Amino acid sequence: MLFRSARVTWFHAGNIDSVPYLDWGDFLETIHIEPKAAEERFLEIGAEYLGAIAKGRGPIACLLSGGIDSALVAWLLRSIGQQSLNLTADSAWKRYSEFSSASANARALGIPHERVELTSASRRKAFRALNSGRQNSPCSSSQSPVLFDLAQRAQRDGVSTLATGEHAESPFLGFD
Repeated sequence: MLFRSARVTWFHAGNIDSVPYLDWGDFLETIHIEPKAAEERFLEIGAEYLGAIAKGRGPIACLLSGGIDSALVAWLLRSIGQQSLNLTADSAWKRYSEFSSASANARALGIPHERVELTSASRRKAFRALNSGRQNSPCSSSQSPVLFDLAQRAQRDGVSTLATGEHAESPFLGFD
C-alpha cells in the first residue's frame, strides 16, 4: 500500500494520535506512460537539473557509494555527456566500506572510478578542520569527515563541484 498523505503524529501517555494534513493525490495525476518514454522523460528532467548545476563549473566529482541513488547520478552525468571524477570513500573498517559495491556500480555503468582511503589520521584532520574557529557550532555528523576527505581529493584535481545521490528520492516525493 502506498501512503500519499503527510501526517502529524502525537505520542502522549502511551497513546498515539495521527491525522493527515495533506494528500499528495490531490495534486498528482496518474497517467500511463510507456517505459521507454518514461526513461526519456526522466533523463530529460535529470539532464536539465544536473545541466543547470554543471553549467560553467568545469569538471564534477560524483561521490559514488554502493547505492542506487549515487549510481543514478553517475549515470545521469554520463548520459548528459558530463565528465565526472567518480570517487568512493574506502574505510579501513571494511564493514563500513562501500568500495566493493561502488566498484560494481562503476563497472556496470562503464565509468572510471577512484578509491579515496579513509584513515584514522584523515578523520582526525577532518574533525579538527570541521571544528575549527571558522565554524559557528560543532560539526558532529559522522558523515562530515568522509565528505571532507572526498572533497579534498576532488579539489586536488581542480574539481570544485560535488554531486551525490543524497536525497535523490526527493524529486519523486519519496514514492515508489
